[in-house]
Amino acid sequence: MKKTKKTSYPKKTGKKTLKRKKPKIVKTNYKIKRKLINVNGYNVLLLDLPKAKLVQVECYILGSCLVEDKPGISHLLEHILTTAWKKCKPKTCDVFWEKYGAYSNATTNSFYKRYWINGLHKYLDTMVEYIFSIMLNPIIDDKTLKTERPAVENELNTYLNNPISKLDKEIYKELYKINNLIYSGDWKKQLKVLKTITLKEVQEMYHRMYNKHNMLFIISGNIEHLEDFDFIKKKKIGKIQKEIEKKGLIKVKDRYNNCFNDGKKIIFVKDENAKNTTINIVFHLDIFPGNKDYYYFKIIRDVMTGAIHSLLLKE
Repeated sequence: MKKTKKTSYPKKTGKKTLKRKKPKIVKTNYKIKRKLINVNGYNVLLLDLPKAKLVQVECYILGSCLVEDKPGISHLLEHILTTAWKKCKPKTCDVFWEKYGAYSNATTNSFYKRYWINGLHKYLDTMVEYIFSIMLNPIIDDKTLKTERPAVENELNTYLNNPISKLDKEIYKELYKINNLIYSGDWKKQLKVLKTITLKEVQEMYHRMYNKHNMLFIISGNIEHLEDFDFIKKKKIGKIQKEIEKKGLIKVKDRYNNCFNDGKKIIFVKDENAKNTTINIVFHLDIFPGNKDYYYFKIIRDVMTGAIHSLLLKE
């Protein structure tokens, strides 16, 4: 005869049991107002974020390494422009913005560049003036070039010291067809070319790349009355556009075709000093951050990364 286990229940007491409260779902009417205005041929996107504590002014430039005349000149130009505002002189723009508590920076990628600054709303006009000035009317002189060249050299050496720099270099060779993009991952090549770049070459690169065909300005934050930004139209934006066009503008849309190599390949980069193994799976896709499938791809990437990691641990 099988014995059955008796289930014991807690005795009832006069004390009331505490019930967990369900978390409250706070409904908000958080809407982003968007307005795209055209200022002398330049696109300015205005984003009103009612609950934002800070405001941000930024500019995106298509092209970057894809269209540069010399490997690394786009990176050097990024450094020069961040401090190319007359109000920052004789010191740097970092020193200038310290008293405002604002933060500014810039990045150079293979296909685009980005400059931005964020800070308190009361300094918005000054931040707008800064970004528009360094993008459309920068001071590019010998003094700034001499100051920023060592800064870029130091940054490139830091990248070169990264254990996976050799792997990155080989990936760029296999992934891209265009030399500009191949060299965008070759830090030694950029260090060598950096010493030879002249002021005239930097100025010409700026005038050809930074034009209305490749630039998008964005102002975001709790800016409320978007129509108040009509003052931007009073600025002499694009006043030297005709002079620039004579030198031959770079239109990035014409350069995107046939950038990548097709096919499958496995490469191995030996590094005797490495204590672990790095595995990269690289391929090009016609998916951009604005596409609806972009976030699904991020999920797939995370799942694949976790699965490969688990398999390697078992091995």
